[in-house]
Amino acid sequence: MATTSSDGLWIEEWLSTGRFSTYFTAAGGSRSRALELYEWNAKPSAAFLHDLSHLEVGLRNACDRQLAAATAVTRCS
Repeated sequence: MATTSSDGLWIEEWLSTGRFSTYFTAAGGSRSRALELYEWNAKPSAAFLHDLSHLEVGLRNACDRQLAAATAVTRCS
């Protein structure tokens, strides 16, 4: 299997043929355009996951505060 960047076959090895084929088809068979589409798609996905991680931390901390408060009330009673 070739893995040099000049032949572009590393893309299927890295992403998988099935995953890359979606972008390859959308790009009309252009490997370079397909990779551009993949990168274009990855950027908003990464941005969404960044924001989602902040939400997750906030929810986890809110749950912790509520559980700590409920436990403190129970221990004092």
